[in-house]
Amino acid sequence: MPDIVTDDLSFIICHRGASAYAPQNTYAAFDCAHKMGGRWVEFDVRLCGSGEIVVFHDHHLKAFSMHWGSIKRLSYERLSTVNVAGEFTQQLGEQYPPLLQEVLPYLARRGFHVNIELKPDLFNARRLVQGVLKNVREYWPSQIVAPLYSCFSGRTLKYLHRIDAAASLAILMSKWSPRKVRLAQKLNCFSVNMASRLVTKQRVDKLHAMGFKVMVFTVNSKQRALELKDLGVDSIFTDYPDLLTKD
Repeated sequence: MPDIVTDDLSFIICHRGASAYAPQNTYAAFDCAHKMGGRWVEFDVRLCGSGEIVVFHDHHLKAFSMHWGSIKRLSYERLSTVNVAGEFTQQLGEQYPPLLQEVLPYLARRGFHVNIELKPDLFNARRLVQGVLKNVREYWPSQIVAPLYSCFSGRTLKYLHRIDAAASLAILMSKWSPRKVRLAQKLNCFSVNMASRLVTKQRVDKLHAMGFKVMVFTVNSKQRALELKDLGVDSIFTDYPDLLTKD
């Protein structure tokens, strides 16, 4: 698969799809992002109880439905019956957590570049990495730019790099961490992805000088997006694919 290059990047990355307009990490959110002109989409993956890789953010269902249960303990047969559309149900109908192996070709057909955020649970990081890479090999077209893999866990990224040294990686930071920057260097990461509150001109310039792209989450204010652009940030993750054009 081709590697990511600067020209492939867009400033707007659709965070879990168009998650301001549809339930996050669902086909409805991805379809909405596509209709709104999105070129990049970020989504989360984790292992469910029966071993499949499901596109889902939280470790538990309770925030998204009336159902209860830990994702790592529920079979996909069970998860596939759980409506996670919440407040969007009346407008968009019921939505269910999709499988990574189904989402990859769905997004590829719509011309998306993808950022896959890995959400490992205790003791399953290696199985998650192995499963994600297997799914990408089998279901992501080889002629399309390879996915960007991101994670908060340095240990998970180190393992991914060990088994696929060519993979494009992004280390995630919710607080500033020189240790993580050093790890990003060691792993030859494509980007450092940080929370909006951490961004300064000095940090952006330093990371660029080290060869990293700087990507920032989660930005839902047009004013803040423009501020970050002026600071030299390469991309932002937003729930609003139309953030820069809407009133």
